[in-house]
Amino acid sequence: MQWKVLRPHPEPFSENRYPGRGGDPFECKYRAGDAGVCSGELRSAAVASNFSDRAVRGGSGSGRFKPSRGRMGRHGCADNLGQRFSRKHLLFGSRADAIRRCGIAVDLLRPKSCFITKRWKRGNCHFHRSRYLPRCSHFGIQRRRPKQSPDGWANATATGGTTITSGAVGTTSASDLLVAANVVQTLTTDAGDGFALRILTEPDGDIVEDNLTTATGSYSASAPLSHPGWWVMQIVAFRAADSPAPTPTPAPTPTPAPTPTPAPTPASGTAVPTLVQHVATGMDYWPITTLAINLPNPAGGGNALVLGVQYSSVGSISSVSDNKGNTWVAGPTVVNLAYSQQMNLYYCLNAIAGSQNITVTFNGLQSTPAFPQAVVSEFCNVATAAAVDGSAGSSSSLTPGTIDTTASGDLIYQWGIDFSDTNANGGAFNGTSITPGSGFTLLSADLQVGSADQYYVQPSAGAISPSFTTAGSAIWGSVALALKSASAGTMPPPGIRIVHVQHTLLAAQRAQGRSTPTVMQFPSSGNLLVGLYSSPDVTVSLVQDSGLNSWVSAGLTLGGGENTVAQILYAANASTSPTLGGITVTLDGITTGDIMFVLYDVAGAAESPFDTATTASGFQRGGGNLTTPSLTPSTPNELVLNETSIDFHTINGVIGTGFTLDSAVNDYDDNDPPTGGTDTSTLDEDNGCAHIYSITTDPVSFVYTYTEPRNGGVKTWGSVSAAFEASQGMQTPTPIPTPTPQPPD
Repeated sequence: MQWKVLRPHPEPFSENRYPGRGGDPFECKYRAGDAGVCSGELRSAAVASNFSDRAVRGGSGSGRFKPSRGRMGRHGCADNLGQRFSRKHLLFGSRADAIRRCGIAVDLLRPKSCFITKRWKRGNCHFHRSRYLPRCSHFGIQRRRPKQSPDGWANATATGGTTITSGAVGTTSASDLLVAANVVQTLTTDAGDGFALRILTEPDGDIVEDNLTTATGSYSASAPLSHPGWWVMQIVAFRAADSPAPTPTPAPTPTPAPTPTPAPTPASGTAVPTLVQHVATGMDYWPITTLAINLPNPAGGGNALVLGVQYSSVGSISSVSDNKGNTWVAGPTVVNLAYSQQMNLYYCLNAIAGSQNITVTFNGLQSTPAFPQAVVSEFCNVATAAAVDGSAGSSSSLTPGTIDTTASGDLIYQWGIDFSDTNANGGAFNGTSITPGSGFTLLSADLQVGSADQYYVQPSAGAISPSFTTAGSAIWGSVALALKSASAGTMPPPGIRIVHVQHTLLAAQRAQGRSTPTVMQFPSSGNLLVGLYSSPDVTVSLVQDSGLNSWVSAGLTLGGGENTVAQILYAANASTSPTLGGITVTLDGITTGDIMFVLYDVAGAAESPFDTATTASGFQRGGGNLTTPSLTPSTPNELVLNETSIDFHTINGVIGTGFTLDSAVNDYDDNDPPTGGTDTSTLDEDNGCAHIYSITTDPVSFVYTYTEPRNGGVKTWGSVSAAFEASQGMQTPTPIPTPTPQPPD
């Protein structure tokens, strides 16, 4: 007896081809008694998990498989005989023309932020001869019987690594058919050891593979990936039709249960450290006393925060603090004496919920160019105390050294910077590529400044030497930190949310004599990309990237004097990855000034997320807060972003509950040359970028504060706001309110 594959069918259910409904039928004929296996991905707001492996037994006569319309949340798919690929259960049913059939399904889980619409994203099916599946003649829905059940199933999901596995399934029959399938963020390159490849989809890179056992035992499926990312893999075992069901073992006479022992606190390594959010700032070239950086979202309680700061080694860092009073601990630090630049790592364990506003205070840099730049990450499932399991650092290499970890499941974090290209005009790597180390996932990759960080979850304790590679011959330094894992902290909430923010000095004719825009690289994982653009003269006419995303301008203003350009661009339903690059911005002319481009990676957005935008410009003569025009979202729980470009002063705050200023702020900057202040900064060009998750459909207006209002207003200004809808059914949590200041006693 042998299994025979009748017809693999790799046709995808395209996102664009079948938007918002079940897919059209496709021909995949089978005969009565055949066993079909379908692998697919259902994105549904109506269910808590999507299904990926399905088997159906063909009724008498040939059938045709299709995704079912209007029944995604309950049934998922059916054929022309009405036979449904069921969820979780072994079902028996009948029709006059198809009296023998059964279905088996085991759920596959995906990150909840990917549950976008009630539709198929992609799917595959192939069919096997069914004599290895039992026949049955029950009418209607009958009780489950062991002989008609599958022999078992298993699944697994994780992020990272280049070899994935399904988890183990135990078989009770010698000649079982093992069918495995996956859904991956990156690309599967081949079948796993011992398995035959039946389908490898393009361009998604998901597989269906199978194997025939010759003995009972424990089996698992595996598959190699092209590079790390999140993945889900599942295996199901089917017994042959003539295989006897295993004789049940008589149940022993029960003995009284002892008093249960309290469960111990989970040990380190019982959970996988998971990225929650990340920010990478640009670099300033003015002196500094404090640098303020805001996370896009309030941190979850019990999570770990990791901060990297580089600056001129002439000075030092006196403290790191935040809005919740957490304790920040100094980690590895290195100094490159030849280039007078230093880099420090800090970390905060067991962060207080709502931590969001981080302030770095410097000494000795208030009267000399400081060259500050920072990166911040938040992770959950990191030990809340005694977490450090090693560190390393090098002032002249992208390989900081070897760390000998003592616990499995450590979070390995590495940050590197280009020492040799920082000069009087700021960071100037202006390279072409940054490549992560084997198994590592990039968090940010600033090709302009020359800064990149990455992370990896080490499966087993032992020696590890983190590293990454860059184009060119610049001298880089790097630091690395190992933190033990634990079941701790808070996972990212459901709903639309910002995951990555990266600030880039796109062009800098004034500061660096560089009018050609830098090509950007933006590690990302969501389904919406947004770019906030500010310029003194030219606008964006085109954006392209390696993911072939379609970028659209949501709103544009030239500003009050046509010298404060603000523009918001976005790519909906975006193809993202930790290696997304080639982000090329085409301008409508040659700039004579400096241009900023702030990239946002957004998860949980609707498939067609853009709602509305508003633009305005003006001239503010008198000092006082700058109020931008209001925007009214069409639905609750939208993400509203704003870019405001100003002529004078430096925006340093945004007023109101739930509003977050995304601009990094050097408190030395004031952009007020007529009164003896600084000139334009290369740190966000003194402009404002901010966001709010609008809980209601009330009008939203961004009100900014800025430096030195006593010297008059910002003069000419331009502002654009854009609202983006969340995926249907996703709820954005109510933001933590800003405490009301109390009057003095």
